Amino acid sequence: MNRTRRLTATLVATAALVAPASMTVAHAGPPNPTPPAQAQPTAPPQAQPTQAQPTQGQSTKAQPTQGQPTKAQPTQAQPTQGQSTKAQPTQGQPTKAQPAKGQPASGQSKQLLKDVAVKDKRLARLAASQAITRLGDESEAALVVNIDEARATLAEIKAAVEAAGSTVDTKAVRKELRSFRVENFQLVVNILKQAEGLADEAATDAEAHAFVGQAEAAALEIGATSTKADLRAVRDLLNAARAELDENAGEDDTAHETDDEVVAPTV
Repeated sequence: MNRTRRLTATLVATAALVAPASMTVAHAGPPNPTPPAQAQPTAPPQAQPTQAQPTQGQSTKAQPTQGQPTKAQPTQAQPTQGQSTKAQPTQGQPTKAQPAKGQPASGQSKQLLKDVAVKDKRLARLAASQAITRLGDESEAALVVNIDEARATLAEIKAAVEAAGSTVDTKAVRKELRSFRVENFQLVVNILKQAEGLADEAATDAEAHAFVGQAEAAALEIGATSTKADLRAVRDLLNAARAELDENAGEDDTAHETDDEVVAPTV
């Protein structure tokens, strides 16, 4: 009985505690619904004019705004790598003519022409000199032909230098003129004189006569551009002819001395 009473009292107390809370919830009722938010009209975004950013190498000057007239700016070509950065003449200014590449300077061409004229004058004087006219007819004619050929070479050089817009290599021409030796012909004249002087003496000596003939032929092959070695070879032929003549002369002297010996009579 006591247990039952205690349980009943507990239930009554619990009900008393729960009843006020239930009543509060009943009186509060369901939550009021919130009204839907009204959409506010938004203004369309205005397009903003975009300005082109200057690329590398372009001017950073302010650009005219919309509606203002634009002034055309002259553009200048930028020099590429390897080109000169000197200021170029603007339109309307006279340009100074530059000499073409390879064209000889005035001073260089004048000096070359002067050298050509000096060598040609020396050759002309030698061709008409008595030193040549006193040679044998064949030697004189052949030597004059060689001199004329040398003068023709000089005339070609002169024409190349004087040609309009000539691109002749002045350094190469100067080197060619340096190796053009007029004195070669003067040495040939001396060699031919010596050969003609030995010709009569070598007429009775076959070997000496052959050396003299070879020397004359080799001398007439000498030109203005022949080397010193070529001239030395011609002189060697003359020396061989002289050596042969001297050897024969020594043998003849020995024979004469033998013939002139007095034989003592025997007793």
